[in-house]
Amino acid sequence: MPEKLFIVGDVHGEYQMLEKLLKHWQPDEEKLVFLGDLGDRGPDSKSCFLKVFDLVQSGQAVCVTGNHEDMLINWLSDPENRMSHYLGNGAKSTLESFLDQVFWSA
Repeated sequence: MPEKLFIVGDVHGEYQMLEKLLKHWQPDEEKLVFLGDLGDRGPDSKSCFLKVFDLVQSGQAVCVTGNHEDMLINWLSDPENRMSHYLGNGAKSTLESFLDQVFWSA
Protein backbone atom coordinates (compact mmCIF):
# COMPACT_ATOMS: atom_id res chain seq x y z
CA MET A 1 0.00 0.00 0.00
CA PRO A 2 1.33 3.44 -0.90
CA GLU A 3 2.58 5.59 1.97
CA LYS A 4 1.60 8.91 0.39
CA LEU A 5 -1.97 10.15 0.45
CA PHE A 6 -3.93 11.96 -2.24
CA ILE A 7 -6.72 13.63 -0.28
CA VAL A 8 -9.87 15.05 -1.84
CA GLY A 9 -12.56 16.91 0.04
CA ASP A 10 -15.64 18.99 -0.66
CA VAL A 11 -16.37 17.88 -4.22
CA HIS A 12 -19.98 19.12 -3.79
CA GLY A 13 -21.40 17.67 -6.99
CA GLU A 14 -18.72 19.04 -9.31
CA TYR A 15 -18.09 15.88 -11.30
CA GLN A 16 -16.06 17.48 -14.09
CA MET A 17 -13.79 19.08 -11.50
CA LEU A 18 -13.41 15.70 -9.77
CA GLU A 19 -12.36 14.03 -13.02
CA LYS A 20 -9.78 16.76 -13.68
CA LEU A 21 -8.45 16.45 -10.15
CA LEU A 22 -8.11 12.67 -10.37
CA LYS A 23 -5.80 13.06 -13.38
CA HIS A 24 -3.19 14.27 -10.86
CA TRP A 25 -3.57 11.19 -8.63
CA GLN A 26 -0.75 8.66 -8.95
CA PRO A 27 -2.31 5.33 -7.93
CA ASP A 28 1.01 3.50 -7.73
CA GLU A 29 2.39 6.06 -5.30
CA GLU A 30 -0.63 7.51 -3.46
CA LYS A 31 -3.60 6.16 -1.55
CA LEU A 32 -6.76 8.03 -2.56
CA VAL A 33 -8.80 9.39 0.36
CA PHE A 34 -12.10 11.25 0.08
CA LEU A 35 -13.07 13.42 3.05
CA GLY A 36 -16.78 13.55 2.29
CA ASP A 37 -19.11 16.25 1.05
CA LEU A 38 -19.43 14.56 -2.33
CA GLY A 39 -22.85 16.00 -3.06
CA ASP A 40 -24.96 19.13 -2.75
CA ARG A 41 -24.60 22.46 -4.53
CA GLY A 42 -23.02 21.29 -7.81
CA PRO A 43 -24.86 19.94 -10.85
CA ASP A 44 -23.85 16.26 -10.80
CA SER A 45 -23.79 14.79 -7.32
CA LYS A 46 -25.01 11.43 -8.60
CA SER A 47 -21.93 10.95 -10.79
CA CYS A 48 -19.67 12.01 -7.90
CA PHE A 49 -21.24 9.46 -5.57
CA LEU A 50 -21.06 6.71 -8.20
CA LYS A 51 -17.43 7.47 -9.09
CA VAL A 52 -16.30 7.41 -5.47
CA PHE A 53 -18.39 4.30 -4.77
CA ASP A 54 -16.67 2.49 -7.65
CA LEU A 55 -13.22 3.58 -6.45
CA VAL A 56 -13.96 2.43 -2.90
CA GLN A 57 -15.50 -0.88 -4.01
CA SER A 58 -12.47 -1.64 -6.17
CA GLY A 59 -10.12 -0.99 -3.23
CA GLN A 60 -8.53 2.06 -4.85
CA ALA A 61 -9.87 4.58 -2.34
CA VAL A 62 -11.37 5.12 1.07
CA CYS A 63 -14.10 7.61 1.87
CA VAL A 64 -14.98 9.32 5.12
CA THR A 65 -18.55 10.52 5.56
CA GLY A 66 -18.86 14.31 5.55
CA ASN A 67 -21.51 16.54 7.06
CA HIS A 68 -23.38 16.73 3.73
CA GLU A 69 -23.67 12.94 3.60
CA ASP A 70 -24.91 13.08 7.19
CA MET A 71 -27.56 15.63 6.15
CA LEU A 72 -28.69 13.35 3.33
CA ILE A 73 -28.90 10.33 5.63
CA ASN A 74 -30.73 12.35 8.28
CA TRP A 75 -33.18 13.64 5.67
CA LEU A 76 -33.82 10.09 4.41
CA SER A 77 -34.56 8.92 7.95
CA ASP A 78 -36.87 11.86 8.76
CA PRO A 79 -37.77 13.79 5.59
CA GLU A 80 -40.62 15.79 7.07
CA ASN A 81 -38.50 17.34 9.81
CA ARG A 82 -35.17 17.50 7.98
CA MET A 83 -36.13 18.84 4.55
CA SER A 84 -35.85 22.54 5.34
CA HIS A 85 -32.35 22.19 6.79
CA TYR A 86 -31.17 19.97 3.95
CA LEU A 87 -32.62 22.24 1.25
CA GLY A 88 -30.77 25.15 2.81
CA ASN A 89 -27.51 23.27 2.29
CA GLY A 90 -27.75 22.33 -1.37
CA ALA A 91 -30.10 19.36 -1.40
CA LYS A 92 -32.06 20.43 -4.46
CA SER A 93 -29.15 19.89 -6.85
CA THR A 94 -28.37 16.48 -5.33
CA LEU A 95 -31.96 15.29 -5.47
CA GLU A 96 -32.31 16.56 -9.05
CA SER A 97 -29.20 14.67 -10.12
CA PHE A 98 -30.46 11.43 -8.57
CA LEU A 99 -34.02 11.79 -9.78
CA ASP A 100 -33.27 13.28 -13.20
CA GLN A 101 -35.51 16.25 -12.36
CA VAL A 102 -38.67 14.07 -12.38
CA PHE A 103 -39.36 15.00 -8.77
CA TRP A 104 -38.96 18.75 -9.33
CA SER A 105 -41.01 19.10 -12.52
CA ALA A 106 -44.22 17.79 -10.92
